Amino acid sequence: MGAVSSSVVMALIFLIMLLSRLMLSQTLAPLRVDLTEWKILPTGEIVSCPEKRRGIQMEDWRTQRGFHALTQLYRREDLQRTIPYTTEYYRLQDVEFNENFKDIRSSGKLIDSNSSPWEKDVASLLAFKQSIQIDPLSVLANWTIGKNSDHCRTWTGVTCNKKHQVTKISLPGLQLNGTITPMIGDLAYLSYLNLSSNNFNGEIPLELMNCHSLSTLDLSVNLLGGQLPPQLGKLSQLNVLWLSHNSFSGFIPASLGKCHNLTSMDLSHNNLSGSIPAAFGELRQLQELWLENNHLAGSIPTQLGLLNQLQSLALMNNGLTGPIPSSLGNCTSLVHLLLGNNELTGAIPVEFGQLSLIQEMGLEYNGALGGPVPGFLSNCSQLQILFLGACNFTSIALEIWSMTSLRQLALFSNSLTGELPLEVGNCTGLRWLDLGWPQNNLTGSIPKTLGNLKDLITLNLIQNSFTGGIPSELGSLPQLTKLLLDRNSGLGGPIPQNLASYRNFSHLSWGHVT
Repeated sequence: MGAVSSSVVMALIFLIMLLSRLMLSQTLAPLRVDLTEWKILPTGEIVSCPEKRRGIQMEDWRTQRGFHALTQLYRREDLQRTIPYTTEYYRLQDVEFNENFKDIRSSGKLIDSNSSPWEKDVASLLAFKQSIQIDPLSVLANWTIGKNSDHCRTWTGVTCNKKHQVTKISLPGLQLNGTITPMIGDLAYLSYLNLSSNNFNGEIPLELMNCHSLSTLDLSVNLLGGQLPPQLGKLSQLNVLWLSHNSFSGFIPASLGKCHNLTSMDLSHNNLSGSIPAAFGELRQLQELWLENNHLAGSIPTQLGLLNQLQSLALMNNGLTGPIPSSLGNCTSLVHLLLGNNELTGAIPVEFGQLSLIQEMGLEYNGALGGPVPGFLSNCSQLQILFLGACNFTSIALEIWSMTSLRQLALFSNSLTGELPLEVGNCTGLRWLDLGWPQNNLTGSIPKTLGNLKDLITLNLIQNSFTGGIPSELGSLPQLTKLLLDRNSGLGGPIPQNLASYRNFSHLSWGHVT
């Protein structure tokens, strides 16, 4: 009977462990913006949504960019660290190291006021381990004090300098569940802390601000919450601050403007509110600023125009209001400018014609942003993605169609009128062209010159006022898989034979055409 009970208990324990692991694996699934191919407008209309495609592209780009940036940032230090120390150095260090740790290894004593820096570091690391409630992969199992244990050489994720002082803790994506111990602030020489893609909860301990050498702080993709400590501004050596995909709330501390060495800041996908601090204009080394998917309000600070090294600015999916500051045109290093899904007003600043390096401009879902799509954007000779959907643009300057760099152009659900000109065929790099859905009212015939766009994959002209027939030239486009022409009441005539027999379509609709 006792054996049966024991086996039942063991089976239950195994089942609980299995369920826990499954739950953790689900929690750690890659986070994506919840976007579909279609979006419902306030009018009730269902329109195509470029944000899904853009969201996936941006995640891939940011992952590659992030790893590349960190590789460049720490290449010199990592190379220096990987150069083997001489046998003589190790022998001399081990004598001193073992002598200092004789007591702590034999009795496990805790630190006191007379403890050496090495002992304090070990005690801090052991406190960190103790704050971990779940370590399903047992990655911290070797964080122990023993004869064959050395926190600098055998403890997972720990790196030290030549004096056995902890400089780096790197434990990303290991399913660790727990809090961040306040004793981490005792690591006086800590310069790199990466706990990303785990299940850490609670708040950022204020004691972490005692780590004055900290240059990289990556706590992204966790379960952390509370307010961002204003004391973050004390970390004057900070280069990289990544806190995205958590549940931080409250205002963004203006004190972050004092971190003058910052090159990359990512506070996206949180519950932050209030305005964007004007003090961010003081971050003259900043190359990346990611604040999307929060609850930010107010206007975009004109001071951001002082960031002439800024390459990526992502403010989409907030509640920002007012006109787009013309000063952003001074950020001539910009490659990605993403301001979509806010409440911005006015027109595209003429200064944007100065952004010669820009590759992606997303201003979509700003209903009061409009006027003509300006011709000066053709000066942006590297622009590949231009998202202006669900705004209030009324016309498209002819110069836009001369931009052979354009790959994706979205102007769905605007107030476009007039004819689609023959010059559209000059935009030969286009793969995705969306001019459909309500409010647009393009007239005239569908230009035959669309047949010049040999790379075109998607063409959406739904719900306009096109007349005449479907050009047979569309049937000669080798990459075309989505052709949407329905709800154009004046469009008629026979369906071209080469289109009717074309088998490459995944989406094909032409409504009134017979």
